[in-house]
Formats: sequence, structure tokens, C-alpha cells
Amino acid sequence: SFYFVYSGSLKVEKKDDNDNVNELGHLYSGDYFGELSIILGSHRVSSVTTTSKTILLAVSGEDTHVCLQDNPQILAELIVRMKGRQVNLNDLLKHSESKELYQIFLEEMHGEENLRFYDAATSFLKKYEERTGDEVKAKAEYIVKRFLTITAPEAINVPHNIYKQTQDDIERNPVPKAIFETAKKEIYTLMERDLYQRFKKSKHFLTL
Repeated sequence: SFYFVYSGSLKVEKKDDNDNVNELGHLYSGDYFGELSIILGSHRVSSVTTTSKTILLAVSGEDTHVCLQDNPQILAELIVRMKGRQVNLNDLLKHSESKELYQIFLEEMHGEENLRFYDAATSFLKKYEERTGDEVKAKAEYIVKRFLTITAPEAINVPHNIYKQTQDDIERNPVPKAIFETAKKEIYTLMERDLYQRFKKSKHFLTL
């Protein structure tokens, strides 16, 4: 089951390879535990013991899966909290609060155009089937003018051949669904390799 601490306090312990018990921390009202084994389908690796009169709210593994399917933001938050410093950029961007902190950091680093383009390219692909051909072309032209020309107000740093391919694709009829995917992958790699690594060392990441 997935447990929420309604009131009280608990300690979290884990045995090492020599059967020594190490205390990992404490849980209080508002905390939760048991999510790792449910989400990853793994065995429980820690013991949780009450240290005062405690009331827990338990949700079965099956109900937890149903809840997470209907509430992807909850799942995203759990993954961010579980993985800590090991969380990858893709998982972090799925959690709205974490993404907002990353965006603030990018603005401080003057790199916010990267995330804005990434979001625009993601939205373009997601809504491609919902739009008419003219609407697709208009949206693609807007993204190109905004991010993918030399004089763009928020020009992103991608190789010239990607600029050229995008310019060629914008003239095609219909505009290809994957017109921005190469540039999107390039920007994701750039963020993950540099900006995201700096973010994980920033004060913003520590507040997650």
C-alpha cells in the first residue's frame, strides 16, 4: 500500500550488507511512504516504525495506480521526489512546480528561450492533428520566426543545417508533422548537458 501520515511520527531505517541498521530519516504529518515499490514494482527496501501515536491513511497498490493514471501531476511529483538529484530533465519537465523553478533559473541564466522553444515544439506536435493545414502552417511560421531565424527575437543555438532543414520544411505542403523534432532534440541535449546540470546545483533545485 501507499501510506500518508495523517498525524504522529515515524522513523525510516534500512539494513546494510552487514545487517547493521541505519537510520535514514523521520516522517511527520503530511509525509508519505511506500510509493517506490508500487510505482517501480520493486520490493520494499526500508522499514518504517512509529515513534509516537500515529494515524496513517493507506491506499492499496491497485487504487494508487488508478489514481496516478488519472492524475499525471501526482505521478510526476512522486518521481521527482523519489529520484532527487538523479531525476532527469524529462521527468522534471512533467512536474509543473519543478518546471516552473527550472524556468526561473533559466531566466536568471538568460537561457529561457531554450525551454520556450521546447514547449512550442512539443505543443505543435501534440496539436498537429487538431489543426487545419493553414493553421499548422501559420503556427509553424510563427515558431520559425520566433526561434529559428538569425534575427529571431528568441533565437536558439542549433547547427546551421537544422536551420536550413526547417526553412525548407516550412515551404512544403503540408508542413511536416516532425518539422521541429530535430531542433527540439538538439535543444533538449543542450539543456540537459549544461543548463540542467547547473540547475541541480542551484538554490532553486534545493527547494524541490
